Amino acid sequence: MVFSTQTRKLSLESRLHFWALLGPFFILSAIFVSTFRFFPTGAYMPFLLLLTLPICWYKKKRLVFGAVGLCFVLFLFSYSRIPHEHRVWEMGMFFTVGLGLLITVLSLKEISKMLGDFQKEAESRLDNFLKVDQRLKKTESKSQIQEIELERQLEMAKQKVGQLYQEIEDRDKLVHLLKKEMDLKLEDNESLQQKLTKYDSSLDEWETVSRNLEKKLIEEQEAHGKQRSIFNELQEKMQGLNSSVKNERQVLQKEKQEFHVFQLTANQKQIEMKKLLDKNVNALKSLSQNVDELLKEKESLEKAFKDTEEKKKLYRNTLNETRVAKFQLKVNQTALRRELKKTLRNKKYPSSFDKKKKEDSSQSYEDLYRQLKKQFHDKDKVLSKARHALFHSEEKRLKIEKGAELESL
Repeated sequence: MVFSTQTRKLSLESRLHFWALLGPFFILSAIFVSTFRFFPTGAYMPFLLLLTLPICWYKKKRLVFGAVGLCFVLFLFSYSRIPHEHRVWEMGMFFTVGLGLLITVLSLKEISKMLGDFQKEAESRLDNFLKVDQRLKKTESKSQIQEIELERQLEMAKQKVGQLYQEIEDRDKLVHLLKKEMDLKLEDNESLQQKLTKYDSSLDEWETVSRNLEKKLIEEQEAHGKQRSIFNELQEKMQGLNSSVKNERQVLQKEKQEFHVFQLTANQKQIEMKKLLDKNVNALKSLSQNVDELLKEKESLEKAFKDTEEKKKLYRNTLNETRVAKFQLKVNQTALRRELKKTLRNKKYPSSFDKKKKEDSSQSYEDLYRQLKKQFHDKDKVLSKARHALFHSEEKRLKIEKGAELESL
């Protein structure tokens, strides 16, 4: 790519040199040849140059043809006074100067066309830079919107984490309450077991008493028939006591079963609470990981935003340099026109040209070509910098768009 750019620059410079030198070369050659021989109609030559050189500067082909035709008419009027041996020579010199003027007009027109094309190319590249700047602004706005969205998601994640912490605290309180209730139930169970043991002991005592009474009643039944009614009453009391003891035993059995069921449900609830706490802890860990990932993504986006700002400053500097180079190109083009106009106006009668004037004119052309060469070299440097900046900006834009698409997925 660098080789093609250099080749294009050399071809442009060589074309400018060729078109700028072609017309003046014919004119200077004709003037140089005319110094070797005196012409009777030599006054038409400076008149023709003074008349046509300003017209050449404005690149009016019709006016140039008209001026050359006028000089040709004057030449025809004086043709009869020209000696026969000089007629062909003067006619050839006249046509040589006219052809040189026509070539000068066409070469100046070609140079202006080449400079216009080069200026259009610079303007198109400037438009490309402006489009890249607009794309960077759009990318910057998208990154700001994404940053705001990430901050909002981060706030929502923080709120969810706070809610989870609050739920965990509430569950801990509920677990403490369940433990207290279990402790109370255990105490009640112990008290019930103590009561049950007391009832069992009292029942055993009543059974022993009833056996003793039965024995006494059997022993005294034969002797004390009168006391049978008392024995029946006592026996009824014993049966009532036995039924009450049985009822109390049934109640104690029911309470034992209820306590066992409560203990099983409490253990099951405690296991479920542990599982729920484990799930909440895992969810809290995953949320903390998501928060860390969001923070990292926010940092990367901030870094990409800073890089985009730096690239944007670089593109603006390159854009300003391109505008300055464009303005300098216009100034140099105006200076070139003035120099060519000045050089063409300073040409005098052919016989007054000497060696010093030729050297001065050639030196002015060389200085002019050096200036053009330096100008195009600087412009090529600016354009190469602009190409590199455009390439890097396109690459950065593609990376940012790809990252935005991945984040949206």
